[in-house]
Amino acid sequence: MNIFGDTTSLSDTPCMGICSSSQFGDKRCRGCGRFDFEIREWNGLDDQGKKEINMRNWGDYPIKHRNLNEEDKTLLLERIILMRKLEQKEEEIHNNNLLVDFTVYEGDETNEVKRIK
Repeated sequence: MNIFGDTTSLSDTPCMGICSSSQFGDKRCRGCGRFDFEIREWNGLDDQGKKEINMRNWGDYPIKHRNLNEEDKTLLLERIILMRKLEQKEEEIHNNNLLVDFTVYEGDETNEVKRIK
């Protein structure tokens, strides 16, 4: 990382400055995708370990290395928040032994839609 905070290596920190692990106690940060223990142990990891973590999180998190513009960062963070809400609903359904009935449809046009069981 250079003096301006720009990444120069895949082993640089992916931190976006919006850590949900430290602020909200999430096990996995919604900003960079690292698990809480990876954040705590980051400075003790070798370059290979850091690169593996960043490559794992590249597609699903707005890590610093992607050089996303503000609009793309916002869209990706909104997606992460939505996924988190869905996970919470799934957990609620599971914990309360609720039954959920899904109906699946196929077809592109309204007159082609068929119900699948």
